[in-house]
Amino acid sequence: IGYDFGSHGQAVFDYEGDGDEDIISNDFGNEVSDGQPFILRNDGKNNFNIVKIPLPNYREGDLDHSDRFSTMSASAFYENSYLNVVYTDFNVANNINNEWGIELNKNVLVKYDQNTLSVVDVIQLPTPYSELNFTNIEPYAPSWLNGNGISHDVRSTPIDIDYDGDTDILIGSQVYGEDISLPQILINNNGVYEDETSSRLYNWMYATG
Repeated sequence: IGYDFGSHGQAVFDYEGDGDEDIISNDFGNEVSDGQPFILRNDGKNNFNIVKIPLPNYREGDLDHSDRFSTMSASAFYENSYLNVVYTDFNVANNINNEWGIELNKNVLVKYDQNTLSVVDVIQLPTPYSELNFTNIEPYAPSWLNGNGISHDVRSTPIDIDYDGDTDILIGSQVYGEDISLPQILINNNGVYEDETSSRLYNWMYATG
């Protein structure tokens, strides 16, 4: 597609509402969009163009990156006239006392104005299921405790799980200390995302071995 970048946890959605699928990704290495997530806008066969999606504390043209947030994956959907982007392993270690009150080792939902892509709101999602329910788990590396925690939330999928017309969120997670891949199920109850993994995910221990 003509761009060199490293990423994982990409997702597809129709950014322009024109009937074709576009791709949202993160930008490891700062090679494509100054380290910010971006959309590969589908403008025809093998023709993709970059649309930068700035993280909440990004400042255009600022060469000081010391307080920037980062993220491991991104997915997107439209709801209530906003572009909603789910960021997993959202790392605020460089700016713990941030204005949105986002804590370490969390995932977030960022609402953007769909026309200007300015940040409207930043919502901290429920604590990753593995972080909340497992104990005595060794992190992949000590440094991960201030960014990823004990789980590595590698991707998210916006989907209407309960068929009620709004968008819920499914988050895929790898717990390195136990070699367990365990999804988290977040149900949208009138705009509030609630963790219903325990009640909806049956026999997960059997399934993961």
